[in-house]
Amino acid sequence: NLFPAHVYRSRALATLNGADALDQEIAWFMNHGHASLGLILSAQAALVRGDKKRAREHIEEGLTKGGKTKISFLRQAIRCFWQLKDIDAARRALDLLWAQSRSDTALAAETLQLRASTETRIGDTIRAIEAYERASLLRPSPSIYRRMALLELKNGNRDGALRRLRKAKARWPHSTLINQELKALAKSAAATAKPKAQTKD
Repeated sequence: NLFPAHVYRSRALATLNGADALDQEIAWFMNHGHASLGLILSAQAALVRGDKKRAREHIEEGLTKGGKTKISFLRQAIRCFWQLKDIDAARRALDLLWAQSRSDTALAAETLQLRASTETRIGDTIRAIEAYERASLLRPSPSIYRRMALLELKNGNRDGALRRLRKAKARWPHSTLINQELKALAKSAAATAKPKAQTKD
């Protein structure tokens, strides 16, 4: 079964922006009954070459050739829509991805984090936090709590950030990720308080 090897190879090439090398992988998928994967790879290659119109065409064609129900296709389509700065299309793809992943706890949590990342990209921190909260109910982790805390800080809500970090520390007391953020927050608070104290004198 050569399919897994070609999947891993195509991911590596896409990460390395190897558009020309991707063409060989695209041909393999198209010739072996995996048209939607071939088309999403074609979209990625088009983006590397700067052809946004062709990239969008490949994604749309992929959606009509089985992509609407394929998790791997939809995840990559969402990231392509990020590059195209088409958040509405990314949200529609996320809705399709949710329909395919919601019955599986791990996949649902990953989809919610992808939704949170999408909302963060356009500055909708409220929706992003909501998505992370839903993900944390399914698969809690220090990284999710950290992301929520950082979004709270972005909203100017230091108390909210501190509350989330303390909650995470109670659950994962030895988490380096959480302890580092708590230290950074304390350092920031001390730096802010120091000038005020000097002004008062």
